[in-house]
Amino acid sequence: DATRVYGDGNPVVAGFSSSAGGLVNDDSIASVTNIIAPSASAQAPSGSTHAITPSAPVFGSGSAANYTISFIAGNLVITPRALTISADPKTRREGTPNPPFTTTIAGFAPGESLADLSGALSLSTPASVGSPVGQYPILVSGVSSGNYSIAFVDGVLSVRSATAAGQEAAINSVLTSDGTLYDCHFWYPLGHDDTLCLRRDPISHPTAMRPCSEVTRWR
Repeated sequence: DATRVYGDGNPVVAGFSSSAGGLVNDDSIASVTNIIAPSASAQAPSGSTHAITPSAPVFGSGSAANYTISFIAGNLVITPRALTISADPKTRREGTPNPPFTTTIAGFAPGESLADLSGALSLSTPASVGSPVGQYPILVSGVSSGNYSIAFVDGVLSVRSATAAGQEAAINSVLTSDGTLYDCHFWYPLGHDDTLCLRRDPISHPTAMRPCSEVTRWR
């Protein structure tokens, strides 16, 4: 018997066993060809079972002509595929509407998408326009499928102070892929929900900024 994950290719099934006392005179079987039923396509649903039929034994010693051979089929069972749906973190200023919520999804079988799941993806938060400064969960739910084992990962909505519209204290240094050094500041210009980074050499580049999410590594 064997298993495989929904959407994957079928495994090579090489194992076999022979009944006790079936072989005599130190005869042995080196290998058997196992054929998986054509019904076990990549789209075969999770939970389905498909026959694995053995045939064409190759004897290591002795000969198949000396035996009446009976083959007993095994089973290939399709198991659910792991799928993770994560709510992306978001930031907004106090007193402003919540931004559009988005997700990052990992694990779909090739060629599949949300359209292959049942239900409608739901993203919500208890935070409203009047919610005070703080962090609030971004809840993700609403879809299901027998072919997937779905893990929902909630995100975080950070509500910042409405007065934090300019530069505050630097929190760290960051290095871009080209080696440029930036100082990361809490900077929340209107309409921007990301922390920005101010370039280390403000004399030659006094207004050079970029989202901190674009830097490659923390110093």
